Amino acid sequence: MSGNFTQRGECAVYDKYARAEAAVRCGADLVLELPFPWSSAGAEFFALGGVSVAAGAGISAFIYGSEDGDISAAENVSMARATDEYQSLLDLADGENVGAAAAHAGAMKEIGLEPGRNDKLASFYMDAARKIGLSASFTAVKRVAEDAERPVGSSDLRKMMRSGDREKAESFIVPDALRAYKKEGVLRGNVPKLDEILFTYFRLFAPERAGCVFDAGGGVFERLRRAAKNARSGEEFFSLAANKKYTNARLRRAALYTVLGVTGSDVASKPEFTYLLALNGRGRSILNGIGGALRVLTKPSDSSSLTGTAARQYELSRRADDLFAACCDPSVPSGEFLRRSPYIEKNG
Repeated sequence: MSGNFTQRGECAVYDKYARAEAAVRCGADLVLELPFPWSSAGAEFFALGGVSVAAGAGISAFIYGSEDGDISAAENVSMARATDEYQSLLDLADGENVGAAAAHAGAMKEIGLEPGRNDKLASFYMDAARKIGLSASFTAVKRVAEDAERPVGSSDLRKMMRSGDREKAESFIVPDALRAYKKEGVLRGNVPKLDEILFTYFRLFAPERAGCVFDAGGGVFERLRRAAKNARSGEEFFSLAANKKYTNARLRRAALYTVLGVTGSDVASKPEFTYLLALNGRGRSILNGIGGALRVLTKPSDSSSLTGTAARQYELSRRADDLFAACCDPSVPSGEFLRRSPYIEKNG
């Protein structure tokens, strides 16, 4: 499960421990974290991080939500992406100065494929498994379509919560999960607060050049700097930076990575550690069977033995947690997540 920052480059609605507890209350046995920066990366590196953590935990079977429940949709996209034809089409799109997502969609359409968003992400999971040499199986589960009378999408619930209609949003959350979110001490991410922090950084502290910041190349960093000079708020900051080439998520990731100092090599490497977020009795047995390929941190002191790349990854994760703490409503002190413990379901 993603940590406190999501693939959209935003802070999560609820903190990672609350969401992990909700998952175990609703039937999961073990919840490990997909750490930052992979949790906020685009599809290729988001998938690489997730599959690498799973593989390190001894997992080789993956289930994902799909628009139509047809595994071949993702398989065909994954295979097409490895062809010379696809690469040639991407090169042509690059000459037309379009964004990466639009270039990918255009190339796939020329090949005769129009995958849904979930099938596209699943195809990157398949790519990641091949890249790290994992023999994996994949199962597609058809997602229930949204109904006009009862929105079921997570994006709908986030919009309700952030527009102040939290009570309505919570009416769609199953009771066991809601109990986890209603507990005392649960932290709630506040995207407007995050936007103000990112805006202020780019207005006052951003360097002249992006340097080696990941996802900030190709004119993205310059757009953010210019937008910060003209914007009057965090919301306007991203609005002014947006154009047809760069998605909102791409701009948010670039801003977030700039503030936290994430480089290309950080994202391209595989996670060498993960946090234990929640488990039940069966999950404890699974955890005990995880070998030494992946370090599972259960308490802050576990980080003291990390060295090299793992130590660098831990530092980025700690910075992200501290930023989330500042973005909460109300904010909490730095180091809040160093004091958190995994949720343990005693009856699982």
